[in-house]
Amino acid sequence: MPSQRFISVMGNIIVITLSSSARQLRKSFNILLINLALSDLGINLFSLPLSVTSSFAGQWLFGDQGCKVYGALMFMFSINSINTLAIISYVRFIAISWPTWDSKVQNRRYIAMAVSCSWIYSVLWSCAPLLGWSAYTLEPFNTSCSIDWYSRSLSSLSYNISIFISCFGVQLAVIVRCYWLIWRRGSQALRRRRAHWRCKRTTRRISRTQNRLLKMCVIVVILYFVAWIPYAVLSIWTLYFGMDPNIAASVLPSLIAKSSTVYNPIVYVLMHKNVKKAANVILFCCSAGVKRLKVVTSSGSATSDL
Repeated sequence: MPSQRFISVMGNIIVITLSSSARQLRKSFNILLINLALSDLGINLFSLPLSVTSSFAGQWLFGDQGCKVYGALMFMFSINSINTLAIISYVRFIAISWPTWDSKVQNRRYIAMAVSCSWIYSVLWSCAPLLGWSAYTLEPFNTSCSIDWYSRSLSSLSYNISIFISCFGVQLAVIVRCYWLIWRRGSQALRRRRAHWRCKRTTRRISRTQNRLLKMCVIVVILYFVAWIPYAVLSIWTLYFGMDPNIAASVLPSLIAKSSTVYNPIVYVLMHKNVKKAANVILFCCSAGVKRLKVVTSSGSATSDL
């Protein structure tokens, strides 16, 4: 798993660097992609040193306070990730359903406000256990920490039900609803286009760009929920039926959920045209630099032999 997290860290750093530096990627919508990459990066940067060292030792090494900080940070970044996916689905819905509103919704000011609200929302829910509403505790395999899903106290039960609705259910409903409406609107538009084959080239090009971006967003969302739904199911099982069946059954969903941070940068590079183009430019420059260095080194060694 350390290699997986290293790949995730490097991949998200590359996406953030490209999106921040490449001129063609400095668009309002890419602020959301950067925000998602920051959450993925945060999960790995804070979990990598603590959980890996604890895994090698076979037990949690950083005490009760370290467990609380670890759990709060992991939960905060996770909430921000799903919030960002919900915002992306809404922005895509507006862009495709009401193109005249697209420029207003994707205004940098509104995107920045949405991102800020997402972080505030995430901080409030993740800090609640630190203030006494439920708690963070060790997971069954004793090498990482999470929300206390196992306590039967009123505080823990009320918090767990609340976060399942407010930090998973609501976002999932928004995402499913938006993409279902996009699919329905797209089907109607396809029928209209078939009835009117003659359309302008620019309109077709814009449609292809929107479709490519939509496909990328849908794949990111599907991969995210494929990774997190087993953990959500395990949490519900623990919430209603008590302790999970065995340690192996609790380890696997947690590992799968944390692996979701690896997928996003790969999807961006493969499907986002501008990110792929910027990555190719960087790879070309790096390879050219390596070749030039080899030439200089070989010529220097030849001169020294003479």
